[in-house]
Amino acid sequence: MVGALDALPIATAIASPSGGITFANARLREITGLSRRRSTRTGALLAAVHEDDRPRIAQALLHFHRPQPLEVEFRVWCRGAEGEEAEARWQLGRATPGLDAQGGIEYWLCTAVDIHELKSAQEEVVKRRHFVELLGAASPDLLYVYDVETQRNVYCNPASLPILGYTPEEIQEMGSSLLPTIVHPEDWPERRDR
Repeated sequence: MVGALDALPIATAIASPSGGITFANARLREITGLSRRRSTRTGALLAAVHEDDRPRIAQALLHFHRPQPLEVEFRVWCRGAEGEEAEARWQLGRATPGLDAQGGIEYWLCTAVDIHELKSAQEEVVKRRHFVELLGAASPDLLYVYDVETQRNVYCNPASLPILGYTPEEIQEMGSSLLPTIVHPEDWPERRDR
């Protein structure tokens, strides 16, 4: 089994029931820069985890006595090319228990998948959304976004309260009834045709 795991292109480790690493595959050693011998030393792989994420990993290790799969996101310091600094990259770690015939934990199979690009894209979406919300909040004009597919208002700026008398939350709750509610009945048929 160890030979097959060593050939995997995904960072993989085998841990004892208490969480001590007994094997780290070639990919995991390549990422962390640890030798085969050093990778199994107590705390060596934890030292490769970003310092801000170590408590999350320590918390996950507290659950190693339960025979249930675990999943945790964390950053690991990945060794750079020659002369380059290490880079903290996001990983999705999963640990699956290998059980004996009585259902006790014999070992843990642990994997780490690089999700750095995904996390970076998610962070960028959050930043852009925050920027748009700042622009919307600063505008004295009424701004709202209506999703035609889901038939709901997905954004409304604070100008809705002084202009329409409704909070942004009330406007979002109105969904497709927003325009019939705020447009004068005599103007509604004309608006519908546009």
